[in-house]
Amino acid sequence: MKHIVLDCLRRWAWVYIAGFILAVGMNFLAAFFLPFGVFTPYFLAPMLGPLFVLGFDLMRGAAGVTIALPVSARKVGVGYWIVGVCVPAVLLSLALVVATIVVWPFNPPIPSSWDQVASTFIISFLICGCIFFVLTFLKVGPQEGLWNNITAGLAGALWGLGAFAGIAVKYLLDFRKHDAVTMTSVVCVALVFTVLGFLRCDEAVRSRARNRIARQGSPRTSATATAETAPPVSGVSGFPYMFLESLKFTLGMTAVLIVTCGFLRFFLQVRSSPVFLYTLLFCALLPSMRYMPGVRHMRALPLSVNGLAFALFLLPLVNFCLCLALSLAVEALTASGIFKAAPAALLLGAAIASLISAMIVRFGPKFLPVVFVVGIMALRELPTDLLLASYAASTALMITAFAILRSSLRSSNLYRAPAGSFAAG
Repeated sequence: MKHIVLDCLRRWAWVYIAGFILAVGMNFLAAFFLPFGVFTPYFLAPMLGPLFVLGFDLMRGAAGVTIALPVSARKVGVGYWIVGVCVPAVLLSLALVVATIVVWPFNPPIPSSWDQVASTFIISFLICGCIFFVLTFLKVGPQEGLWNNITAGLAGALWGLGAFAGIAVKYLLDFRKHDAVTMTSVVCVALVFTVLGFLRCDEAVRSRARNRIARQGSPRTSATATAETAPPVSGVSGFPYMFLESLKFTLGMTAVLIVTCGFLRFFLQVRSSPVFLYTLLFCALLPSMRYMPGVRHMRALPLSVNGLAFALFLLPLVNFCLCLALSLAVEALTASGIFKAAPAALLLGAAIASLISAMIVRFGPKFLPVVFVVGIMALRELPTDLLLASYAASTALMITAFAILRSSLRSSNLYRAPAGSFAAG
């Protein structure tokens, strides 16, 4: 277990260092500028824990091969739980301490109190614990059966939208801070989910094992284990299957998004929130991220560089449009005012999503935490009231995204078509 933790810390050291510096900077700016308060001090907790760091580490298959080591799956799972739940809470608490010390000589108008360090640790710990609990239900690969698809879709949606858990907690504290009953109930529920996530931490390893060994027991148990390892049967394959699975994931994320925004509307009395634009951006990116590791294999298909680049360019935009269409349909039925956004802001969000997706293809999934945070800040700070300039900037970003995709697929050694393949272009 100790070696699992140390190995994760070593491999993701650059993310922790970048996150620590970014957290200190945002805490420093929040002491002088109120709008930056929504990004501090526990906004980065999911990114540094079960969402980006642990999520992508599990997707790469590292946990799947640990089942063959002379270490129990339980110990491996506890190691991943420590990395995903405990490390972000400690790191963000230290960042708040450093920011408080640095900002103190400047006499900021919005100073941080030392009691915020304890609350930052507790909130970050509970946020990461709840997301880790959801991660234990997130299965690898396509699922067969209605119930399995619903469970996997909702788990993936909750896991993805966990990126904005810090903002949701910020709104909750702003509007219900003095409601002792509500705050106690939320803390108790989060604590229960965190404990359940710790008890189920070995599931994050077993469900990702490359070669699952059937448990010794009844023939029924062996048959169940064999059925779990059998490849799914589907009538759709190729790029239609990739788009279909991505849209199913987006549908689940949109359902959770609508419920969350309804919670903000009726429980916190929030009518309009920029969180809608941020979640649209994430709903466009996350479903297509599952296929980025397979881009090298796609280059061996009988498809030109332009054709593959166009398919990868369309994938996040199709997800974005589906989430937007369903949200606008709910807005038309309920008139809640939460899903309203300016057309210029929506187009800019779609352009930023396509550019982030292209950057991930170019530099790999590890680059996602950086470009995603930068994309959210750009979406928040860039003016959209100048319509002509906003439309021109969005068009330029989309053209740049396609150019990056095409250049990456043609020139990168990672995606260069193997010799003797049928790929053209």
